[in-house]
Amino acid sequence: MAAPSVRGVGAFGSGTTSFTAAVPTGGSAPVAGDAMYIVMESSDSSTAAGTPATPGGWTSLYEQTVGGGATNVTTLTVFGKIAGAGEANVTVSGVGDHCAGAMIVVQDHGLAAITDTVVGAQSNHGTTTTGCSTSGITVLAASFIILAIGFTDDANDTTNHSGWSNANLANGAERIDQTVATNAGGGVGIWTATCAGTTTGATTWNHDTAANSQSVHLGIKPNVEGTSSQTLGGATLAGTGAVAVSATGAVTLAGATLAGTGTVAVSGTLAQTLAGVTLVGTGTVTGGGVTGTLAVTLGGATLAGTGAVPVSGALAVTLDGVALAATGAVGVVGALSVALDSLPLAGAGAVSATGSFAVVLDGAALSATGEVTTTPVSGTLAVTLDGVAAAGTGHPGYLYLTGTVRTNNYVPLVGGHIMVFVTSTLTLAGEDTTDGAGEYAVLVQENVEHFVVVQGDGYAGVTDDAVIA
Repeated sequence: MAAPSVRGVGAFGSGTTSFTAAVPTGGSAPVAGDAMYIVMESSDSSTAAGTPATPGGWTSLYEQTVGGGATNVTTLTVFGKIAGAGEANVTVSGVGDHCAGAMIVVQDHGLAAITDTVVGAQSNHGTTTTGCSTSGITVLAASFIILAIGFTDDANDTTNHSGWSNANLANGAERIDQTVATNAGGGVGIWTATCAGTTTGATTWNHDTAANSQSVHLGIKPNVEGTSSQTLGGATLAGTGAVAVSATGAVTLAGATLAGTGTVAVSGTLAQTLAGVTLVGTGTVTGGGVTGTLAVTLGGATLAGTGAVPVSGALAVTLDGVALAATGAVGVVGALSVALDSLPLAGAGAVSATGSFAVVLDGAALSATGEVTTTPVSGTLAVTLDGVAAAGTGHPGYLYLTGTVRTNNYVPLVGGHIMVFVTSTLTLAGEDTTDGAGEYAVLVQENVEHFVVVQGDGYAGVTDDAVIA
């Protein structure tokens, strides 16, 4: 895992009541997302602590004073910011006597916010010149370390600190070493290194002048990449965001609750066991999100809501004592076998089949409107209706007009042509032929006046008027 590194250091600046912290330029200019720091020293008089104002968009990470109320007072301040696009020089003001400092920009870090910077405790060195010791900090492995020093030396000097020593740090480099003689005078030192472990320990160094100084360690964590192994025993994961794993990700969730919005994305092998879990909400469980074999066991689970469960390949579903409700269609390509044992079928729609279709309705009641036909079935259709009652008689609103036709010898007229007309319209309502007993029956509309005409071989037509069925 690579540690963050310096992208650039701006020019040292100084002034009385304000100074300019110059942004690095050219190839050292900050890129959006870089971590930017201003390290400065100040005082409001020869005995009063400095009170620099925090620049707009920046955050004050550290500010401590040594020797307040006496000559050689010095205030060390560190401001920080995550870089945006097109960062420019920064003016720091609000000081009464003198101020000086510089900007340093760090790239390839893992800070989500500038306040994730690890800021150590103040180390007050007083007027010590040899073996000044800056207390250590705890960091993530492969962190970038900044040693920030504030001097009260009243001199234009670039050799204020030297002889740095720390066995836990590597790649040590001096970035800034500058003091000025403006008014009470002072300046800063910036030294950087990397920490392979998780603690820096103390860094020792020497000061060339017996004047007040102080220092502090800053830790900037790396951008974590590669293999991440996490075990969450009885943990609760909540909130928004994504848990992303590259390569093989093994996650054990023992009694854990997953809540909130976001995505758990895994590339590689994912194994999940859901024992006695309730799945609630809307959405779709599809084979599209899984490459390879997907096995889901739902023991005593309730599936609710809308959506589709599409399956490619073989689908086996066992429904024991389960109620199927809601609207929609179950479509099957291939062979369909359905057993309905004492189950009621209700609702609108059609049951259609191609091929051989057998339906057994034992003791069942058929109700509602519609038709049971062989039209939607090609092949063999067998329907058994045991103990079924068919209710309803004749044709509602119609009656049969019946009678017997005899000759003048009172012999039944066989084969006589019977025609029944509606009296009001003279339209033919129906006709029949007499049987061996001379009887006929014609279906006519109820409560309508009709007349009957009889024709037979060797007989003229005879009319019986004003017959009301």
